[in-house]
Amino acid sequence: MPSHPARPQPVIVGLVGQPNSGKSTLFNALTGLRQHIANYPGVTVEKKTGRLDRHGRRIELVDLPGSYSLSAFSPEERVVSQFLLQESPQAVINVLDATQLRRGLMLTLQLLEMGLPLIAVLNMSDVAQRNQQPVNTGRLSAALGAPVVSTIGRRGQGLEPLTQTLDDVLDGRVRIATRLPDYGPLEGPLATVLEALPEKLRSRWLGLHLLEGESDARALIGPYLSAEELEHTLTVAARERADFTQRQGISVADHIVGTRNRQAHEIESACVPAGTPGRISLSERVDRAVLNRWLAPVFLLATVYAIYHTSIVQGYELTHYTWPLLAGMRNLAAEWLPAAGFLYDPLTRSMALWLIDSVNTLLNYVPIFLILFALIAILEDSGYMARIAFILDRILHRFGLHGQSTLPFVLGGVFAGGCAVPGVMATKAIPDPRARLATILTVPYMNCLAKVPLYTLLIGIFFVDHKGLMLFFIATITVMVALLVARLLTASVLR
Repeated sequence: MPSHPARPQPVIVGLVGQPNSGKSTLFNALTGLRQHIANYPGVTVEKKTGRLDRHGRRIELVDLPGSYSLSAFSPEERVVSQFLLQESPQAVINVLDATQLRRGLMLTLQLLEMGLPLIAVLNMSDVAQRNQQPVNTGRLSAALGAPVVSTIGRRGQGLEPLTQTLDDVLDGRVRIATRLPDYGPLEGPLATVLEALPEKLRSRWLGLHLLEGESDARALIGPYLSAEELEHTLTVAARERADFTQRQGISVADHIVGTRNRQAHEIESACVPAGTPGRISLSERVDRAVLNRWLAPVFLLATVYAIYHTSIVQGYELTHYTWPLLAGMRNLAAEWLPAAGFLYDPLTRSMALWLIDSVNTLLNYVPIFLILFALIAILEDSGYMARIAFILDRILHRFGLHGQSTLPFVLGGVFAGGCAVPGVMATKAIPDPRARLATILTVPYMNCLAKVPLYTLLIGIFFVDHKGLMLFFIATITVMVALLVARLLTASVLR
């Protein structure tokens, strides 16, 4: 039999960026429909991989979860750092929002400290140009010591220069000489920690990660060290961390963040022309209103009432048109079933009509369901859902919850008419495990769509003249009970 040549192993390239930087849009533009979606082992964070073929080279592009840093504050951040450390991709594409350069550079500096070949992608450059804040890509490349490509992901512009730069990096035609932050008095402790690590783990980022005392440090280096080496390395890091804090009067983590922030500011100042006025964007003007200390609660209550009134009250009016259609289908089915006698109803007919009536009862509320989730999708896509989480974070925190518990509660039916299943699934974005579990246990308290028919029946019997007001009252009481239960759980069982 003729032997077939072995298929070459794909080149792994990581796609990293902060949320809302256009990373996923760029990923879709590069890979098209050649994608595979799964979950990372042990977590509910989505993993998305795609294939990119370039001149006979097969590239596996991994769209890593949106992350603001490589710390261990959230499951997404832990997944990104573990992938980059354990998989050692041949290159990393770091997507930066051109309108938020300084914020994005905080992640870029950490990626450079990992020592991986990096390509910085300056996305949404058209928006930055429109806001009169253009970024000089040449200066940015010189400041980072890595190639920079300007793109407009939603239009597909800049993809060819990006893929060509990726080819050059993978083939070694681009020399990457990264410019890393100087941590001053922390450089000595950092060198001591790096000496305690084996050669294959000696990256500045990992040394700084150990000095910060991050919770996932043991899990990151544990697979590569024996038990004795692991304990020795962690002991050295803990000693150096304590000595630095005592000498400098500041924690290691604060010193690292401050140093990175200063360098990010210096890079931004060098790349964005001095004296550029910078037009205030429409999004920022809207934020000034909806996040205003006094106006934010007004906008929030108005939004909640608008969603409730549109989906529940007006959506219920649509059932006056859908129910006759469903009843007609039920009558049509009854004609095809065995006829009922005067005293005897065939079991086939009874069971079939019971099933049809049950399905019709659920289908009658589909208009409410569709309107509700369409409005929730508009809130999510517009970015106001994240702002709601920001506004409510302080209040929810008092009950042991998180600002990001807002979306699960909304999906679960805080407005009356949601569903607990997508509500529970949405809790994966909550970074605090205790708040996540408390949210999971209280989402079923919300007014899911299955409860609405019962509410409608009882309100229609006892509160005929105040249907809308009573349903709103039930929704309010439900939220209050859920918050009290969450507080009880986090103060006892989930302590």
